Amino acid sequence: MPWRINVVFVRKLTLVEMFMVVLDTNIVILYLEKETKITDWVDRCLAKNEQFAISSMTVVELLGYQEISIEEIFRIERWLHGVLVIDVDINIAREAARLRRGKQLTTTDAVIVATAAALNASLVTRDARLSKVRGIKVIRP
Repeated sequence: MPWRINVVFVRKLTLVEMFMVVLDTNIVILYLEKETKITDWVDRCLAKNEQFAISSMTVVELLGYQEISIEEIFRIERWLHGVLVIDVDINIAREAARLRRGKQLTTTDAVIVATAAALNASLVTRDARLSKVRGIKVIRP
């Protein structure tokens, strides 16, 4: 089972927050597809002891694809064991609602951005729309 962390607990661990990045679903997919630029970037982050986190919404997106094969499910599940999965709590939900109203984001994108904001972490994405969200650092490898 993937790690589950209460965001309130993580916020008390400021040392962890300094090295935390939240991965958008598109980055996870590219990593699992072994895109060289993404795998090289991940390797550099791991060398700097950075922690990776994803929103539980990313799990839904990864495993919810209608044409997913059993092999892909097993591969994703194996990968999930090495990443922090952040569940949506009331604070993340409220921030996601605020972002959704103001930025016209999808619910999933708003939750992922709100997760990064709650952790005071950078968001790693290839989605140019998310780069326009103020108050969050976006990394586009």
